[in-house]
Amino acid sequence: MKAYSHKHPKASPLINAIPGVADKARSMNLPYWIIAHDNNPFGIVIVGQEPQQLTAPPGTPVALVTLEPSQASSGKLPDFISTATELVTEKNLANALVTISFKHRRAVRQFLQAGFEPFDDYYLMYRQLSQRWAPTTELRFESVKQRDTHEWFKTATRFLAGTGDTALNHNLQYMLDLPDTFLTRYHASEILYFVAKGDTTIGILDIHGTRGWIGNMAVDPLSRRQGYGKQILTFALNQLKIRGFGKAGLRVHVNNKPACQLYDSFGFKKTARLKRLLWWNHRYIAS
Repeated sequence: MKAYSHKHPKASPLINAIPGVADKARSMNLPYWIIAHDNNPFGIVIVGQEPQQLTAPPGTPVALVTLEPSQASSGKLPDFISTATELVTEKNLANALVTISFKHRRAVRQFLQAGFEPFDDYYLMYRQLSQRWAPTTELRFESVKQRDTHEWFKTATRFLAGTGDTALNHNLQYMLDLPDTFLTRYHASEILYFVAKGDTTIGILDIHGTRGWIGNMAVDPLSRRQGYGKQILTFALNQLKIRGFGKAGLRVHVNNKPACQLYDSFGFKKTARLKRLLWWNHRYIAS
């Protein structure tokens, strides 16, 4: 098993053989390595810095490992995993994160046996936007200006804490240290809202305005169980409908039962279950 830089002369045919995986790497505009056995590509290791997945403090060098789905049951998978972690060690990266479909249970076991740890376990859920919902009159949705993005993250950190989402709880410890350059990019790609009742902020929301995606949505712990989550979700769905999307998507941790029940009640259907596993490089030396 060998790793080839995306600039290596032999990389082009390997990249073309796994277009879905390679497109993800190219879209991130980051250096990456294709791992292959006898010209048979298994996957890619993308090298970047946090915040990529917020597994470590901003600026920490990390890797994203993407396995070609057709290789999930290959007998050579342990060699792929070993080559990927060797590359992470060689490049002095702090960790490597891989996302695998829950249905590829054998692959999940092999990554765990190689020292990867469970990090996340979540559903992707979607529903068609064939209707409009009656808008809420109880809550006020205030669009967040760029200068207030850090304040939005500060509020989100407080409101999102303590859910059943283990990965999110890990991410929250780094949210307030996000650099201004990231905040500027994030504000440009997302539509952010403070949710207020009267003069009190009781929730936050972000939706992706170009791909029909609902991101973080949360209610102040002191204001929960009053129907505000339903009102925020209704607003989000109406906004996506207004923008011309035919369906809405979101991610929810499998252990976040209240959120799962809310999305189920709105007709969202689970389309996939994905697991993210994290490998820590214990030889990493911070620069």
